Amino acid sequence: MNKSRNYPIGSKVICRSNEDEPLMIGEIIAWDGPFYDIPIVKDEKTDKEFFVMGVIRHYDLNLLKVLNKLTSAEQWNVLAEFGYKKVIKTDLI
Repeated sequence: MNKSRNYPIGSKVICRSNEDEPLMIGEIIAWDGPFYDIPIVKDEKTDKEFFVMGVIRHYDLNLLKVLNKLTSAEQWNVLAEFGYKKVIKTDLI
């Protein structure tokens, strides 16, 4: 699947590393890699740019509220389970 088609440049996203780091909210500014499969995201808090090797999801306030109640490992497990399909509210209940 070409992730860049589902997450065009300019998309606001939630990023989850598989490391014990806080969630990052940012905007996709480019796609890199041999298959344009690595998003480059500009963090809205720091304005720094990151190659995101973890999971990204379209920004959704309800999803963010659910994720903020979980540990980093739980967040990863929830987000990684859904791959890059659109997460709908009923998936998290």
